[in-house]
Amino acid sequence: MMIFKAADWKFYLICLIMFSCALYYTLSTDSANVSAEYSNKYVDIRIDSVIESTADVLQDQTQKESVDVPDLVANENLQADIASNSQEKSGSVQVFSDLTVDYKVHVLEPDIEGILIAPLTITADGRAAIRRTWGAGLTNRLFFLVAKNNGSWPEDEYNLYKDIVLIDLEEKWGRAVAVKSRVWFAISSKYWTTKWAVKTDEDSYLFYDRMLKQLKRTHADYWGRLFLHSVPYRQNTTKYYLSEDMYPRDDFPPYHSGVGYAVSLRARQCMAKVMPNIIYMPREDVGTGLMIEACKFHATHAGNGRVLLNYRENYVKDNLVVHHGLKKKGEMDDYHAKVLRARKA
Repeated sequence: MMIFKAADWKFYLICLIMFSCALYYTLSTDSANVSAEYSNKYVDIRIDSVIESTADVLQDQTQKESVDVPDLVANENLQADIASNSQEKSGSVQVFSDLTVDYKVHVLEPDIEGILIAPLTITADGRAAIRRTWGAGLTNRLFFLVAKNNGSWPEDEYNLYKDIVLIDLEEKWGRAVAVKSRVWFAISSKYWTTKWAVKTDEDSYLFYDRMLKQLKRTHADYWGRLFLHSVPYRQNTTKYYLSEDMYPRDDFPPYHSGVGYAVSLRARQCMAKVMPNIIYMPREDVGTGLMIEACKFHATHAGNGRVLLNYRENYVKDNLVVHHGLKKKGEMDDYHAKVLRARKA
């Protein structure tokens, strides 16, 4: 039997440590090289996709790398999105059947980090105001959901900015709004792996960094200004009217105000699956709540003062995430100027 002296043990221990260090250095160097190579390709794609023709650049990059990238321009039918008189019915309740809605969207970067944001807009002026204020710098994260206006789309604007989702139906409160929201959450789960997608309005001012901070802190699947124990309007005196035939339940599920709420990727993926079985709801915010309820996800309240439903001219506090109600011409720009001044103060 061999007997090792203490000095021998020290020698072998030193050798083992030196070998481990050499192995670690080799592996870490290889890993760093791989990471740097991937990072450089990713940055090249980002820069080129903004400067040059996105489709040509990414298709060429895909051929070089032999990786699977989603279709860059999607022209497909999305099942279960328009309710009409020709739809199937379950009793007296309208359900989404096999009807489809066409949509077209530029998919620039499928794997960006952070948040995808979709304001439901009507006017070109409203979209321009968002691009030059809170949406500035959110290239490939900001997409406008646009339906037809008197039978036509803003095709030139679509091709110029590549930030518009075109939806094939006429712009109208209720039907178009509900469809826009459903299309957004379905395609944002199909073509992007971004952790959160946000639906907001044309007259909302959104603080991107603050929202991302809140979502990372709460790990929310469904985040926004929470409404609990709400009931449907049964008097036919408002656009929010819902007859018992349209919506037989006596109350709404927990839902977030449509002025600005976020939905996680896993929640969106579930929503896309349950959409065909959810009754038609012209109130898009309640419709999202119904899908979240069917998916058994929890609604996370944003907290007091983080989502304001009505415009307050001088409210620019640090806890504010979404400020709604900037409807008049120039209000978005004026409020943005106040935000910038407050940051410098």
